Formats: sequence, C-alpha cells, structure tokens
Amino acid sequence: MKQTNCQVQGCRNFNRYCRLHLNYNIPVLPEIKKVSENYKEILKKYKPIRAAYLEAHPQCEALLNGCKVKASEVHHKCGKASEELYLDTSMFLAVCGHCHSIITKNSAWAIKNGFSVSRLAKSKQS
Repeated sequence: MKQTNCQVQGCRNFNRYCRLHLNYNIPVLPEIKKVSENYKEILKKYKPIRAAYLEAHPQCEALLNGCKVKASEVHHKCGKASEELYLDTSMFLAVCGHCHSIITKNSAWAIKNGFSVSRLAKSKQS
C-alpha cells in the first residue's frame, strides 16, 4: 500500500503519513471563473476598437521621461467603471508600457497634468 501524507487540517500528522485518515478524500472545489460572461461580451466589442485606436495612434501620446515612443497600450482616462467609459475612444490615450505605469501609479499627478480625468469631479457636476 502506498503511504501518502495526511492532508487533513488540524491532524497531528499533517503532511506526514497518517493511518487515521488513510482513505480521506480532499474535497475538490469548483473552479472560479476568472472573467464573467458580461465582461467577455464587453471585451468582444473592446478588442477591435482598441486595435483600431492603436493603429491610428502608433506613437506614445504621453512622452514622459524614459518613454519607449511606440504605443502598445491604451490608457482609459476615466477608468473602466462602465461599458460606456470602457468603449469611449474620446477618453483613450495611446501610451507605451513605461508611461502607462507612471500614469496609473500617480493618479493625482496624472489628473493634474491631463492624463486622467477625475471621476469624482464628474459625479459632482451631475
């Protein structure tokens, strides 16, 4: 008989051979979906829009220090809170990976310099 380590939490033989829990089966939990069905539908619409935008704007529009010049990502100035914001090309900014990381890590600075739009200010106007 094959000797396997005990996997029962709280057992004094945890991760060692255990005769008490020899036939214990570890329950298998169902896999959690990484992307919802609704988001999959939005992505189907977004991918061609993103590709067309990057084709129309091949250069980085931020041009911060250390810029890689060629745009490879799209920054969403108003975020991605709703489908309308996610697909609104007027709120897109074609950026390289370097500039995008600077913009997303420094949100207050990005808002001040026009790379992002404050969603808080927008909701106050409504």
